[in-house]
Amino acid sequence: MPTSKTLHDGFNLHITAEAYVFDPVGGSPHTNRRLFLSRKSGDIFLNTPGAGELPAVGQVLPVFGIVGILSLSTADVLIVVTGRSPRGRIDGHTIYLATDFRVLPLLPASSLALLNEPAEKKLLSLLEHHLYKGDFWFSYGWDLTNRLQAQAQINKEGKALWEIADERFFWNKYLQSRFIDITMSNPKQDMSSFILPIMYGSFDLRPTHISRIPFLICLISRRSRHRAGTRYFARGLDTRGYVANFNETEQIVLVDASPLDSVSYRSSHNAGFGVVEGRTRMSFVQTRGSAPIGFAEINNLRYIPDLTIMDTPAMAEAYKAHIHSQISLYGDQILVNLVNSKGREKMVKEAYERRVDQTGMPGVHYHYFDFHKECSKMRFDRISLLIDRLEPLLREGG
Repeated sequence: MPTSKTLHDGFNLHITAEAYVFDPVGGSPHTNRRLFLSRKSGDIFLNTPGAGELPAVGQVLPVFGIVGILSLSTADVLIVVTGRSPRGRIDGHTIYLATDFRVLPLLPASSLALLNEPAEKKLLSLLEHHLYKGDFWFSYGWDLTNRLQAQAQINKEGKALWEIADERFFWNKYLQSRFIDITMSNPKQDMSSFILPIMYGSFDLRPTHISRIPFLICLISRRSRHRAGTRYFARGLDTRGYVANFNETEQIVLVDASPLDSVSYRSSHNAGFGVVEGRTRMSFVQTRGSAPIGFAEINNLRYIPDLTIMDTPAMAEAYKAHIHSQISLYGDQILVNLVNSKGREKMVKEAYERRVDQTGMPGVHYHYFDFHKECSKMRFDRISLLIDRLEPLLREGG
């Protein structure tokens, strides 16, 4: 039964010189509430059910979700999803890849010239590059931001999807902050059905079988919104304990007791994604990120920038905060260090090992693997040396 917190899966966006009006597709006009964004005052509000006339003039744009609002140097812009591609179904909920977007100015028509300023044009170009070069995933009913173990522990009763999302992987949370703030401050203006959590990363779901037993295998990689950045510009960890370019990767196996020739399996196989019920579920989670120490690369005119280690008390506390967070979320930690044991990366290896030894935190198992040496000349099969070393700990962790 849909509620005020159930996400709408589509809108007709009415665009006029005065406002943007999101009219939900489906449902009754007497119960659906429309979302209004004033281009003149910047006000955001929901109309009362059945009230508020739709604009008689203006463009109507089909929209599949709201990414959020972003402030540029002189203007705010509204970002919406205008294209989507279904890539799989889990628990009866479709997982979509966002394929097209529109960036709309939250400005009156008389001020649109501001967007032609050089700074605004540059920022808009960077924004569009990010939208179209990244892979952004969403679902209207399944929580893409939380791994299966976390989903099983969350109390979802009476909560919207954005309320239970893992804020690390709720990529557009900052862009949705105005809608969230209004919702939290005024229960009569609950905009939960318009707040769409989007995950930045990868998703793939494939049907297969072993010994006539059908199952689905799913691989999800979630990129954290904290301390994200390009190579050389984002390294190490910050004072809050966030490491650069943190990712959580989850491998999910969903198994049924159905035989291989079941109708559901054959139809899902032909469709390219599954409807296997997944009564038995298995999940294996790994995380990766920059080494959890303070270090940076000073960008200059050299091809390879200088590397600096910041061994300070603040960084020691940040390391502890990072490990405490990891253990509270995932349990005991197996830290695998893959950096080069020679050259400039040797500094990172040694600083990392000093930090682990000096801190001596329980539940932490450190292992160094010289990936560059052991797997040189494309000998990636030699990663089995690392797996063999880790096998007792992996079996202990289930």
